[in-house]
Order: sequence, then structure tokens, then C-alpha cells
Amino acid sequence: MIDLTPIQIAAREAAQVFGALEGRPAGLTSEEVAARRAQYGVNRVPEAPGPSLLLRLGSQFVHLFALLLWAGGFLAFLAGLPELGGAIVAVIVINAIFSFWQEYRAERAVAALRRLLPGRAKVRRGGVVEEVLAEELVPGDLLLLAEGDRISADARLVEPWDLLFLLLPGPLLLLAEELRKLVARRAEASHRTQ
Repeated sequence: MIDLTPIQIAAREAAQVFGALEGRPAGLTSEEVAARRAQYGVNRVPEAPGPSLLLRLGSQFVHLFALLLWAGGFLAFLAGLPELGGAIVAVIVINAIFSFWQEYRAERAVAALRRLLPGRAKVRRGGVVEEVLAEELVPGDLLLLAEGDRISADARLVEPWDLLFLLLPGPLLLLAEELRKLVARRAEASHRTQ
């Protein structure tokens, strides 16, 4: 059904986007929503189960840099330099622990960001404004955004300039108008080249 890339969708006029997504300003009907949910599934990024903590810690001892250090430590012991060999092994262990801890903290940060994603979104469906779970959004839904809202899915602004006017004070409105004209000219030129 959707045969345009996100870049192509962004370059189109609102009416063309509605046509490409088989939507309309009044929003999708409940039958269309059900059909799209059956076709595309829920609006959720699947989480693949990761390896266990012990396996991740173990992987810090066998990557290329660690293997080179293991070889250097082994050669140091063979050469009769146990202090150097011990120091290299200590570097491997310290590096593994530090890398594992950094990776673990990064994964926890990503999990915290996922929890920040909005759980609900306002949409217009069948001409009526509804608040739905973010997982229930489907391609072609008309999201209604207000100041401070988080966007629950990939979206294309249909009326982005109203947002600019709300955000930009006084003299910057002229700049916003010039920006709107520039984007319109570029979009028109893009249509001619396709």
C-alpha cells in the first residue's frame, strides 16, 4: 500500500501524502484502522533478548584487542618476564570490567529512554479526536500534537508552519515565512526531477 520512502513522503504536499497513505484529513475509519493493524501489526519496536550478563562479561576477554594482549602476556611469561606478563593480564581484566560496566550502563540508559516514550497519542479517526495507546497507531493515522507532546511514531507534519508560528516570536516570523517559501521551491524542484 505505501510505496513511498520517508524522504519522498516528506517532499510531497499534504494532499499527496494523504493519497499515498490512503488517508484523509478527517482521519481513518475504524475499519481501516483494523485492516492496517492486521497488515502492519502494532506500533512497537521488538526487543530481542540479549545475551546473559556472564556471557557479555566473558566477551570482553576475547575481542581482538584482548586477544592481542593475551598473546603479549603469554609471550612475556615465556620470555621470563612475569612482572610484565602479570601487568598485561591486569590490564586485560581492568579493561574487561570497565568495558562491561560502560556497556551495562548504556543499555540501562536505552531502557530508560524507552520508558520515556509516550504511552498515548491523540489522533483524529473518523472525524473524531481520540486518545489511543501509542501501540495502536497505524500508517495513515492523523496525529494531533500540542506543545510538549512526544511523538509516538514516525510522522510527517501536515501543517508544520502553524508550529513555527507558535514557536517563533516577533521578527522571526518573517524568517519563518522565507523558510516556508524556500522549502516550497525546493519541494517543487524535487517533484520536477522525479
